[in-house]
Amino acid sequence: MFAGQEREEYIVCFRPITTGRSPEKMRLCCYVEVAIGEAIKSARAKVLTAEIIDDMKNALSGLWEKAQ
Repeated sequence: MFAGQEREEYIVCFRPITTGRSPEKMRLCCYVEVAIGEAIKSARAKVLTAEIIDDMKNALSGLWEKAQ
């Protein structure tokens, strides 16, 4: 996780854990942007907010299939 260039969001990189050594699959990743306000809400509540969960579901939906 790192701050975006404008420091208005955090960017989280997800990579699948694969057992194969296929070069294409080793480079697979998906970035999810989390607004600073949502990150603060999530940290205070100590759970992911619905917005973060929805963003993650949308962004990560195809990553698993690509990794297979």
